[in-house]
Amino acid sequence: MTASEHAKAPAIPRGTVIAVIAVVAVTTMAQVASVMGIAVFPVIAPRLAAEMGIPSAMIGYQISLIFGTETVFSPLMSFAVTRWGACRTTQVGLGCCVAAMALALTSSLAALAATSMLLGTSMTLMTPASTHLLFRFSPARNRNLIFSIKQTGVPMTCCIVIAFLHPGWPGALIGAFFVIFGAAGVGWNGLFLAEVARSSPRGMVSVATSAAMTWNFAGILLGPAVFATVFKFTGSYTLTYGLLSLVALCGVLSLLMSASAGRRV
Repeated sequence: MTASEHAKAPAIPRGTVIAVIAVVAVTTMAQVASVMGIAVFPVIAPRLAAEMGIPSAMIGYQISLIFGTETVFSPLMSFAVTRWGACRTTQVGLGCCVAAMALALTSSLAALAATSMLLGTSMTLMTPASTHLLFRFSPARNRNLIFSIKQTGVPMTCCIVIAFLHPGWPGALIGAFFVIFGAAGVGWNGLFLAEVARSSPRGMVSVATSAAMTWNFAGILLGPAVFATVFKFTGSYTLTYGLLSLVALCGVLSLLMSASAGRRV
């Protein structure tokens, strides 16, 4: 929508605005609750690894198990929203988070593996459900912004976890982390989900989101495991981050090539 078209668009009814605010608030809180279960483990990895007698870099395999579960179950659970409804699907996802955290309290490797799988199942259910709700209630002209606001739940969760579990961090450093991580790490996510929803067939938003997130989760599945393996051979976090930044560079080059090809069509 151009600037002139946006200016000419009719005002959004007050009832719609209230509904959108409520849906964004609820879906964001649900995402914070689910992502917090995932975000807490990398933060406590050094202490947890020491207590369990394993290398802290092993957390990469735990994260891979979470997103490996999501990769497998995303297409298998694509029916959930159409069969149960978005609200019920969200409730089931949050229930999986509760069960996962209860298992994690046992601090055994087998329980942590089960915890990871439950957390992965939770995200498999909740992302399509929230996308379905946001697409249903948000006006088309504000959809990208609304989806992006909801996705702030991811960096928000990371900052909450860091603030509570590492109180020695200066407030300015936490704020800088929030801004940089939000812009670079997840800034694209809201726009991506909004575009998937816009392009999906009528009534199939949740199914299309499940399909799209399968590839998203597959990348997250490989990343932590590759990081842990590279660190095992290099023994240096600095070198490992530096080598894996080449993957991000390849992504940037791919986007530039795609944009260039699109302009030539």
